[in-house]
Amino acid sequence: MTCAWKISPNGLLLSLSLILSSSGCATGGEPGSVARAWEGSNARAKVMFVVGFNNGWKMGVISSSVASEEPSDETKQLFARFDGVGPDKLVVLLDDFYADPANQFVTLDFAMDLVIDKAAGVDIERSLGKAREIGMKSSRGASNAAR
Repeated sequence: MTCAWKISPNGLLLSLSLILSSSGCATGGEPGSVARAWEGSNARAKVMFVVGFNNGWKMGVISSSVASEEPSDETKQLFARFDGVGPDKLVVLLDDFYADPANQFVTLDFAMDLVIDKAAGVDIERSLGKAREIGMKSSRGASNAAR
């Protein structure tokens, strides 16, 4: 029996670097700096991450509404967030997002939600402030643990 799964070294490296950076184990720079891990990744690895994130998120939404034959209005609204925001555009939006030093500790899950909402015309300032606050707290905890 052969395994049909193929593990991409680039995708694995990006995933590992993002996990390590989020836990404060990233090499170089500030512990917990998600921006450094993102900026240090190549374009292909970024697209692979974005596609995997979107697919996983969508599968989660689908599996939570499988019982009903017709998707709920809420499920339709969640999927509508992704309309017109393809992987290449998301990578550019995330690149722009992490170019702002104030966003360096915002985790990718928050960043993905924020850039998708912003692309859809949603005001993200309140959520962005909260994401920055959470990221800074996590970074301080990771910095203390690294000592």
